[in-house]
Amino acid sequence: MITFHLADSLPRHVLEMIARETEALPGGQGKAESQRRLQAWLDSGYGACHLRRSEIAAVVEAQLLARDAVDYRLIEWCVMPNHVHVLIEVEPASELWRVVKNWKGPTGLICNRLLGRSGEFWFREYHDRFMRDEAHYRNAVSYIRMNPVKAGLCNHPADWMFGSARLRE
Repeated sequence: MITFHLADSLPRHVLEMIARETEALPGGQGKAESQRRLQAWLDSGYGACHLRRSEIAAVVEAQLLARDAVDYRLIEWCVMPNHVHVLIEVEPASELWRVVKNWKGPTGLICNRLLGRSGEFWFREYHDRFMRDEAHYRNAVSYIRMNPVKAGLCNHPADWMFGSARLRE
């Protein structure tokens, strides 16, 4: 599962604050709490939320679909207003960092052009999680499908125009 977000959606001071507040938690609790807080911040809709515009979200979704069955098997995705969730199975000959670069590089250029702007479109880093077992996989699928509902953007996952749920239900 990969999450990447717009450059302006998580201010540096918020990232630092979350890191400070969660680093002392025991065991894996710190990482889990950090991710929970980061996702909550993203869902709050901070930043310009360029992906809220359908022509911008369509560019990102088209790029995700473009290499499906070539570099990866696209399982679930959701383009939110300021971030993107994707669940893929990477093909053996592909490398995850290159897959993500091939999503972010072209879409950043095209979206900036459509928006009449320049500069960083995507935050440089991304977050990825390896699926540990079937339960983890099912939770990831559910999380991606339900993210627009949880964020108050629609009432049912299939209502969200830029996610896999509309094609799967």
